[in-house]
Amino acid sequence: MALDLRVFLTHNPGMENAPDSLTVLTVSRLLLATKSYVRDGDAIGRMPMKMAKRFRVSQRNFTTIFELADILENLNSDPRSLVIRGEPVPGLDVSQPVRRLKYSDPNQLATFRSSPIGQRWICFDFDKVACPAGIDPKTEPATAIKHLISLLPGAFHGVTCWAQWSSSAGIKGWSQLSAHIWFVLDRPITDDELWLWGQSTSAPIDIRLFNAVQPHFTAAPIFAFDVPDPCPNRFMLIEGAADVAQIRAAGADGCRRDAGHPEATRPQSARDGTAPRPQEPRPAPANLAMGSGRTHHRASRDSGSVLPSETPLLSERLAMQFRQRFN
Repeated sequence: MALDLRVFLTHNPGMENAPDSLTVLTVSRLLLATKSYVRDGDAIGRMPMKMAKRFRVSQRNFTTIFELADILENLNSDPRSLVIRGEPVPGLDVSQPVRRLKYSDPNQLATFRSSPIGQRWICFDFDKVACPAGIDPKTEPATAIKHLISLLPGAFHGVTCWAQWSSSAGIKGWSQLSAHIWFVLDRPITDDELWLWGQSTSAPIDIRLFNAVQPHFTAAPIFAFDVPDPCPNRFMLIEGAADVAQIRAAGADGCRRDAGHPEATRPQSARDGTAPRPQEPRPAPANLAMGSGRTHHRASRDSGSVLPSETPLLSERLAMQFRQRFN
C-alpha cells in the first residue's frame, strides 16, 4: 500500500507564504561543531571532534527557499553552530547554555520538543552514495547533486533546493557522494510523520535527521594550511521549476510501507542520555534496508555521533547499556 502523506495533512490556505524558523545551537568558543582535517604523512587525517553538552539557542526565521539559503550560507562559515528540527520547550530559559534533550532525565527536564504543527523545511542527508560514471562532482557539482535528488520521491524533482557537500565529501576521492540537500515544503510536516515516511522510502538517506534533537551539521569543515579543500564549491542553490515541494504527492512515488511487520516503538537518542519514551506502537519494517543496501540507522560518519542514535528495534537492555556507558 502506497504511503500518501496526504493522510496526515490538512490544507491551510496561505501557509505557502507563512514564515518558518530554524533552531540554531551554538557551542562555546573552546569547541567546534564541524570536522577538522590535517596532513598525516601522505594521507589526510580527521581530528577528533568533541560534541558539546550545552548550547546557546537562537532561531532564524525565513519564508522562502531563498531566505533559507541565505541563512544556511551564513551558517556554512560558522564552525560553532548547527541546526536541529526541534524547538525550545515553552518556558525554557535560553539566556544561558542548555543541554540538547528531548526527554527529561533524572538531572534535568527536557529542553526541546518536536514542533506540534511541524516544520515547513526538510534536510536530506546522503552518505556515500555511488557516483555514476561520467559525472565529475568537482567540476559538475550541480549535476552530481541532481543525481542524488533523482533518488528522492518525485515531489522533490525539479524543485529549488540548497545543497551542501558533507564534511567528508571528496576527502577520499569522488567515487561516492555525501551531501545535505534542503527543501522548503508547501505545508508543515511533523517529525513523527517524517519518521513514518522515512521508514518506508527506498531513498538512501539517513532518517535520524527527522528526530527533534539530531544535529544538522551546517558548517564547512576546517582544513590545515597544507590540506586542500576537495570541494571548491562547498554549497550551491539549484533553482527549479517550483520553489516548494508539493509533499501531498509524495505517496505516489514509490514510497511504500511493507505490510505484516511487527510493531516497534521509536526510542530516544541513547547518546543524549534521555529517559525512555512512553510506549507508542508504530508499524516499522523489520529490515530497514535503503536503496544502498545499508540500514537507515547506520552510525553516521558525518554527524560525529558516538553510536547510532535512532534504532527502532534496539532492546531496552541494550539501550540501558548505552546510557550507562556514554553518560
